Amino acid sequence: MSPHGTHARYSKGCRCEDCRIGHRLYEREAARRRRRARQGLEVLNSNLMDATEVREHVNFLRSKGLGLGQIAQLCGTHRATIQYIRRGDKPNITKKLGNKILAIPAIPRVPMAYTSAEPIRKLLAELEKKGISAKDVGRAAGCRYGNLQLKTYMRVHRYNKVESICKEMLRLNP
Repeated sequence: MSPHGTHARYSKGCRCEDCRIGHRLYEREAARRRRRARQGLEVLNSNLMDATEVREHVNFLRSKGLGLGQIAQLCGTHRATIQYIRRGDKPNITKKLGNKILAIPAIPRVPMAYTSAEPIRKLLAELEKKGISAKDVGRAAGCRYGNLQLKTYMRVHRYNKVESICKEMLRLNP
């Protein structure tokens, strides 16, 4: 929670003397800004931005293998918030959240993201020619019973581990 003496703490229900003073000062300043904006002396600075660009970036990140939960974790918000943005339920979002989402790189190097398993298949084919089975690689990677369970896509953390083991085995067995 916010510290005592702030409007945020007051709005959460705290009614101590410090929080009441903080709330009163906040409301007084907000009223002053609204008056000055009506008189044309000040521009109200909105902290909202259009979510269209952010929505496109979220869809792009999803196409690169990042899940909604991973995106939410990277920008420190809830998965449902990212889902609302992606569906278009939120036409405007805060600039702070929008900038956090737009700052997520499109490279799927987040440990739980997915990436194509095709390069691993090629490395395993090279190892098969040298007499090293995929089960041996799976055991070295710590897979249960040595089964790699290669599908079209695999998690990046598993990909990195298997790739380094395959390259090491290729280096040791010329």
